[in-house]
Amino acid sequence: MNLALITSIIAFCSYGGLLILLFRSGSRDRARQLFSLYLLDMMLLQAVYLMVSLSRNSHNALFWYTFTIPLSLGQAIIYFFFTEVFLGKVPSRAMVQISVILWTAIMVLFTTFRSLIFSGIYRDPSTGLFVPEIGGLALGMSIPVLVVIGGTIFELVRGYRNSAPLQKVRIQYLLLAILIVWAGRIANGSSALRTYPMELAAKILSALLSAL
Repeated sequence: MNLALITSIIAFCSYGGLLILLFRSGSRDRARQLFSLYLLDMMLLQAVYLMVSLSRNSHNALFWYTFTIPLSLGQAIIYFFFTEVFLGKVPSRAMVQISVILWTAIMVLFTTFRSLIFSGIYRDPSTGLFVPEIGGLALGMSIPVLVVIGGTIFELVRGYRNSAPLQKVRIQYLLLAILIVWAGRIANGSSALRTYPMELAAKILSALLSAL
C-alpha cells in the first residue's frame, strides 16, 4: 500500500467524518448545506485519487485523472457560494446559472479532449504512483479555478472590513484555509513534490479550518 493510497483513504474518511458531524448538528441553514456539498465534492475527488492509486496501468490512471480538474472547479465554485452565504449575501440566479454552465463546459471539454489535457503519464520509480504530464489545455482550463478562488478571496477581504470581531476571526479561518490549499497546489505543481500527496494533506487541513 503506497503513501498516496493511505493519504487518500485518510482524506476520504476525514471528509466523511466532517459530513456526519454536520448532519448530526441538526442545523439546516444554507451555509451548512453548501459546506456539506463542498465536503461531498471533496470525497468524490478522493475517490478519484483512490482509483488512480489502485490503477494497474497508465490507461486507467489517465482516465481517472481526467476528473480531477472538473471536481476541483466544482470545489472552488461551491466554496465561493458558501462564503457568499456565510457573509450574509444572496447569490443571484444568473450567477448560479453561469457557474453551472461553466462547470458543464469544462467537464465536456475534459472528457472529449483528454489527449490534449495530459500529454503523457509515467510511473514514478520511488512511489510506484502514476503521475500525469500536464498539457497546455489543462493549464488553460485551470484559469476558471483561479478566477473563482480569486473572487472568493476578494469577497472575504471585503467582508472582513465591515465585520464584528468574532466574524473577523471566522473570516481569517476561511482565508487561511484558502492559502493552505494554494500551498498544496503549488507543491503539486513542482515536479519534485508531485509524487507526494502534498495537495491532499493541504485539503484535509483546509476542510478542518473551514469547519471551525
